[in-house]
Amino acid sequence: MWPPNNSEFVNNMRSEIFLPAPFMQDRGEAELGPVYEMRIYTYAPGDIPAVIEKWSEHIEEREKYSPLVGAWYSELGGLNTWIHMWAYQSYDQRAQVRAETRAKGVWPPPGGIAPLHQENKLLLPMSFSPLQ
Repeated sequence: MWPPNNSEFVNNMRSEIFLPAPFMQDRGEAELGPVYEMRIYTYAPGDIPAVIEKWSEHIEEREKYSPLVGAWYSELGGLNTWIHMWAYQSYDQRAQVRAETRAKGVWPPPGGIAPLHQENKLLLPMSFSPLQ
């Protein structure tokens, strides 16, 4: 029977639907990582189109430093949410890329819009993950 009865294990559940940013590229079978950074931003209502526009103008230069795994914006659920994920070879490379792109004015996109709230997560895929 699907879905299995797992209600005894669920303490909290939140469902959201996200759409890919129009500038995202299909990575195919690219080898990325194994360190990933996911950032989750909440913007003021109406800001997401301007965020997409600024990112579209600057993403090509930013990806010269590390690949964008994906960028998505909320369609349903928690609205005004923007999620992006980057791949790095190590924690040290992440720190180096962040410092260098800031120092050179490459990233965050110049003239961008500040989020109201931000969360960062550093992720390591399990040994069986294709993102390993």
